[in-house]
Amino acid sequence: MDVNEILLRVVRGHWRLLLAGILVPLIVVGAVSAMTPRTYVSTARLQASTALPGTDTEADAILNRVTGIATSPAVVKQAVTQASVPRDPQSVIDEVSVTRLGSSAVFDLTVADTDPAVATSLTQALVEAVVQFNNNGGDPTSAQLLQNLADHEKQLLDQRSSVSAQFADARDPAAAAALSARLSDLDQQLNAVGGTLERLQASTSSGFAVVLSPATPATPAPSHLATDLGLGLVIGLVAGLLVASISETIRPRVVHARAFGRELGVPLLGRIRLRSQGDEFVGTSDPEIGLSVGRAAQRAGVRRLAVAGPLESARIRAVAAALQTQTPTIGTALGGLSAAAHLNGSSDHGLPEASIGEAEAQRGAVTETAILAASREVSGVTPQRVEVVAAVDVAGIDPAGPFGLVVVVPPGVLYADLRPTVDLGEACGWPIVGVLDVSAARRDEAPTDREEEHRP
Repeated sequence: MDVNEILLRVVRGHWRLLLAGILVPLIVVGAVSAMTPRTYVSTARLQASTALPGTDTEADAILNRVTGIATSPAVVKQAVTQASVPRDPQSVIDEVSVTRLGSSAVFDLTVADTDPAVATSLTQALVEAVVQFNNNGGDPTSAQLLQNLADHEKQLLDQRSSVSAQFADARDPAAAAALSARLSDLDQQLNAVGGTLERLQASTSSGFAVVLSPATPATPAPSHLATDLGLGLVIGLVAGLLVASISETIRPRVVHARAFGRELGVPLLGRIRLRSQGDEFVGTSDPEIGLSVGRAAQRAGVRRLAVAGPLESARIRAVAAALQTQTPTIGTALGGLSAAAHLNGSSDHGLPEASIGEAEAQRGAVTETAILAASREVSGVTPQRVEVVAAVDVAGIDPAGPFGLVVVVPPGVLYADLRPTVDLGEACGWPIVGVLDVSAARRDEAPTDREEEHRP
């Protein structure tokens, strides 16, 4: 058995299973996609650090940090509260994604939602929460201290502006000197607060995180239907092939009649097509099958053929009737050849190979009466017609004379179903003459003129 026959056994014998393996995943994926609500995505861009990453490892570390912050339940809950949307923080976490732009510290933060307005507001609130958390290191105390220092610096700047205005309007030297001293004191405080603020910010963050681009208006999310369908197709096909291979290993099938005949060491005699006509079946075939069956019976030394196989009795009888109609009269090998030689105008002492071929080619035009007359005249042997019957009807026939067995092989039949027919021939001592490929005729297949002539 070659690779082609193995593929035929798997594909042809289990095409329904393979078709189901292909169609079911496609239908499931299509149904799930149709029932899934359409999602919208909004994207905001942020810079997580002013320091450029030196290597991809450093860039990946910053990406992991930003992703961890953006998907933290506390940060997401803060963003949901700030956006005032009715969403579960855990469900929002599943729809958050962060992508890095090259090897930089710039990232795109994306949030998906079935409502475009909710997606936009959640993205903006979340990117602000991520920037705030990144800048204060996630420590509420540090954040409060930074806020207090910033407020104090603002107060000092307001006081300095007021004192500076008074100093510009002062006319009294003593008052001007006092205001000048006050300005110097405010400048020292501003320098001290500014230095403390810078040191605290540097200790709580590797760099200042900022929002580069606010959340964009939500747009429909890209569809993955084509990818999902392709993946479902591949998975279904592989699963179908696997199941078909296992089934073929456990219950092997006959790939075709020729392969089964090769295993038995007998020829393929031809093909019979069965057509249903009411409660009965009619078998049709090419006329050449009569020659092959007759010569096979002659080689086996039998004049009776029993037809058997894994089909119901009505189909077996239809096959036997078709063969009986098309099987010619045979005698001994000498008588058959001499009759053909006589009818072809050749010598009685034998025929060259070319003449034999011409005689066989003209068999359709020679009547059975002429063959009988020529056989009697030339060889003195009285030929007898090959009798073809269904094996189930052998019990009611005169048992005189040996039988030959013709095995019918329908398409897609199991080896286990054909084995009893072979066992029947061995039990009865019938030599297997050959095998027949038996299939059902298509509904739109009209019988040819040659088939009409040889119908039973």
